[in-house]
Amino acid sequence: MTQNEIGKLFPHENYMNGKEKAIALPVGQFFDVVCYKSKLTDNETTAFTQGRLKVSLFERYHVPFIIFDVGAGFIFHVYLDATEAVKEVPDWMTEQANEVNMFLVDAKTGILKATRTLQFPEILCEKLRDIIAKQLSRKSESTVENDANALRNMLSTNDMLDKAIDRCIFKQV
Repeated sequence: MTQNEIGKLFPHENYMNGKEKAIALPVGQFFDVVCYKSKLTDNETTAFTQGRLKVSLFERYHVPFIIFDVGAGFIFHVYLDATEAVKEVPDWMTEQANEVNMFLVDAKTGILKATRTLQFPEILCEKLRDIIAKQLSRKSESTVENDANALRNMLSTNDMLDKAIDRCIFKQV
């Protein structure tokens, strides 16, 4: 089991390239979220760990995007690519899992700055599972990654928020 300690190097170095980004990592039957951010402020770190967090679900072309509005002007999104995840876990997203571990990592140093664990509401999980099932059965010339990148080029994170199909709020810790 990988240990994740605040103030230490985040163990998934293969995802670090010095740039800001957020990724979803398939874990067991669900996923974790890693946000690499530069120039983190104390307000952003506190908002990430303790603040009111809004989570929204946007979907287009059977690609689910999860948008995290941490507060303090800190918003990021990830997308789920089941075509890659099922290579590791063939029955990924078929069980009733709902726990998401979030990791905030300094993009320049790779140091883990904060963590937070969420329990997604069942209705949101059901919508995600439905989208994933459609994604796995789609007949497309394009890959999920290509579609996700095209969507990112067409729509801003705020556009995705405006067109979200579901939302939930996690209260302050």
